[in-house]
Amino acid sequence: MCRTVLMFAQRRKNEAYLPWTGWKLGLKIRLRLGLDKFGKLFSQIAKVVLVVVETWLHGKIFGQQMVCAVARIGRAHRTSAQILQAAARDQH
Repeated sequence: MCRTVLMFAQRRKNEAYLPWTGWKLGLKIRLRLGLDKFGKLFSQIAKVVLVVVETWLHGKIFGQQMVCAVARIGRAHRTSAQILQAAARDQH
């Protein structure tokens, strides 16, 4: 899916095409910004969307493993902190 978005962005790079707002608005923007500027803007937006989608998918797949690892680190840190506190209490 992500690759499809990138291919779509490359194909539409030199065209002012906004599927979600319609042809007329796309034409107005093309006339105001110029074809080149809008093509660059659209490809940058597509790249950002691609990165966000890939990061989200990566997070969905590996999120549980990360949560488990963070929980383990948190538990280990808590137990070591308790040991240090107990040692400090014993010294006083």
